[in-house]
Amino acid sequence: MSVSRAKILIVDDDLDIREVVRDRLKAMGFEVVEASDGLQAMARLREESPAITLLDLQMPRKSGLEVLKAIRDEGLETTTIIITAYATIDKAVEAMRAGAYDFLTKPFS
Repeated sequence: MSVSRAKILIVDDDLDIREVVRDRLKAMGFEVVEASDGLQAMARLREESPAITLLDLQMPRKSGLEVLKAIRDEGLETTTIIITAYATIDKAVEAMRAGAYDFLTKPFS
C-alpha cells in the first residue's frame, strides 16, 4: 500500500531559495513543485492542488499578495505561508487578512 506524500508548492523568484527549500522538503519526504513568479504560481496551484504553498511576497508579474487574493477568490484549497525578506507589520497584517496561514521572514531555518 502506497502512502501519499503531502505536496508543497514553493513560489519564489530567487532560484537559490527555491533550491534550498526544495532539497530540505524532499529530504523530509514531501513532494515539491515550484514556481518562479506569481503567474506561474497560479498555474501550478490549479494543476497540482498542493496542500501547502510557500509564497514569496516580492515577485515579478504578480505579487504574492495578488496570488494570495486570487487563491481566495478562486476558492483554491491550500494552506499558504508567506515567506519574505521584506517583512513589515503592515504586510504581515495584510497577508493574514488576505488568508495567509502564517508569515515567515527570510532568512529562516
